[in-house]
Amino acid sequence: MSKTLDKNLQSNLYSLLSRRMVYHGLFWLGLFLFLMYLDQTQQTLASKASIEMINLVFYAGIVYFNLFYLIPRFLSEKKFIRYSLLLFLTALAITPIKMLVLYFIFDGQGQAQAQLIQDQPIYFLSSFLIAGGSTVLKVFSDWVRYQRDRQILQ
Repeated sequence: MSKTLDKNLQSNLYSLLSRRMVYHGLFWLGLFLFLMYLDQTQQTLASKASIEMINLVFYAGIVYFNLFYLIPRFLSEKKFIRYSLLLFLTALAITPIKMLVLYFIFDGQGQAQAQLIQDQPIYFLSSFLIAGGSTVLKVFSDWVRYQRDRQILQ
């Protein structure tokens, strides 16, 4: 009876974690916690959380734009150079918008605003790397799905 219950629990847990909304939510929660951990500024916890939420919104924007627009229209069509250029330009376009939002958040904090301007290349690089990472995860998950489907058909 206990083994049946354990197997049923494992099956239900796997089914829950296999849902796109759940594993995407867990990913974004994990990234948020990681960003909070990396933020070593002397700001309050609430201030750090609000800033990292803004970062997360921009990261999510570029990731989902990549997953639902760039990958299907360009990478899946084997237009690698165009895809890479558009991913680069997307990160390049999003960075100043994010910097502007954060600049207004730090209104009246000249030192923090100056640091933001100085750190723009880091913000660009982080956006580009997260978008590129989403590409790697998408290609890998598609490959795993293909292998699993191929195994089932044999």
